[in-house]
Amino acid sequence: MSDAAAFRVALLAGVPDMRTLALIPQQIEFLKQIAPPESLVRGAYPFQTEACHATPPNIFAASVASARQYIASHVSQTYAAQLRRNLTRLLRAHETPLVLITGSCGLAMARAGLSGVQRASRVHILAFGPAGCAPDNVARFQAVQRTRDGWSRWFYRGPQATRIDAGHLEYWVAPEAQRIARAFVETVV
Repeated sequence: MSDAAAFRVALLAGVPDMRTLALIPQQIEFLKQIAPPESLVRGAYPFQTEACHATPPNIFAASVASARQYIASHVSQTYAAQLRRNLTRLLRAHETPLVLITGSCGLAMARAGLSGVQRASRVHILAFGPAGCAPDNVARFQAVQRTRDGWSRWFYRGPQATRIDAGHLEYWVAPEAQRIARAFVETVV
């Protein structure tokens, strides 16, 4: 990855398998479609490994893992501190703006992890199917929801979301989501 990138793009979503900490193929392809390769933070949270292909998780296991991370983001000081350490490390590694693409409980994770972080003013968040509250200390925030995304509609608290025709688990492959993400990234440049 070139250090000459004017910005960085990272994906923060629930981690269904803590043993691999890998992005699923759809997430990797999504990132490739929205930003230049030199700008991509290739690893999944905690952003310490290169991108590798994880097997898409069983929906039940992924739902349980996401629910655990959503709850931990709200109630566990230890988990929030871990999120803060990892996001701070990512921000310190590159003195450029960070576009943080969040999926579902990734928004709750971002809010917990950016709370009290001085460099958070360099973070631009685009939240797909958000669950949680929008952080108030970031440069920019935009939410995208499916018109009938019950999970996100129940658990998201923040500015009005852009509505698209995609299921809660389909954001990474929805052409309209990719178009919105590309436009969002372009405004950071």
